[in-house]
Formats: sequence, C-alpha cells, structure tokens
Amino acid sequence: MKVLSLLITVALLGGFICSAAKTELEQPKVIAWMRAVNTREAEFNMANHRFANADELRAFVSSTKKASTGAFIPKDIAPYLLQVTTSGDGSHYLATIKSPSDMNDKSTWCQTAAFSDETGIIYVGQSIGCSGADKLGVSSQPSN
Repeated sequence: MKVLSLLITVALLGGFICSAAKTELEQPKVIAWMRAVNTREAEFNMANHRFANADELRAFVSSTKKASTGAFIPKDIAPYLLQVTTSGDGSHYLATIKSPSDMNDKSTWCQTAAFSDETGIIYVGQSIGCSGADKLGVSSQPSN
C-alpha cells in the first residue's frame, strides 16, 4: 500500500515538462500516459508481487474492469512507442515512451522521450548532441 501511495504522490508532483517543437512528444498526453503506467505497475505489483512487462501490463489493464484510480493505458499510443523492461526477478522496471526514430532520417534523432521506473519519478530527455542536451553542456562531438 505504501508503494502505491508513494507512486501516486510522486506522479502527481512529477511531470517535468520541457518546451516542445513540432517533432516533440505531445508532452502533457505522454506524461499522463506515463503516470498511468506507473499506477498500473504499482497495482500489478501489489497483485502479483512483481512488476509487469508491456504485454503483461496491457493484459492486466484489459482484465480489470475499472481501476480505483481510473488510470488507463491506451492500447494504441501511435505514433509513440511504449517499452517496459523488467529485471529478471521482476523487482524493477523501466518504462519508456518515445517517438520512433529512423537512423536514415536525422529529423527523427532529436526527439524528446519520457522515462520512469518503480520510483514513480518521470524523466524527460533528449539524445546527446540535441539542442536540449547541448544546453546542459553535453555534447556528442568526438574528442581528439
């Protein structure tokens, strides 16, 4: 119960939102989805004593009529991708929501992605070498 309360509290207080360009995530929507992922992971963990991968999470959401929290995860969040990786023992997870990128199309490389894990804290970030990362003093330039 403490985990669920902590996740809900952190999710409500979290949600760092950066400025958005036209190729960026629709951040308020994606942040809301990530909050739902965190909430449902906490519910799954309470029921199964481990965290779920993306397929298990979607099945769990489909099997529950209505969560007490009202949190939901859409089946299709296109054009975005939801990835959930769990540790071998299911005690940890890392969830990512991002736009797909194409190695042959540079315009897809510098898109913002949202990340979270079992702590419930939501992070928003960009690849090294992109304008947001450059402002932080991070560069992908090769060192000589």
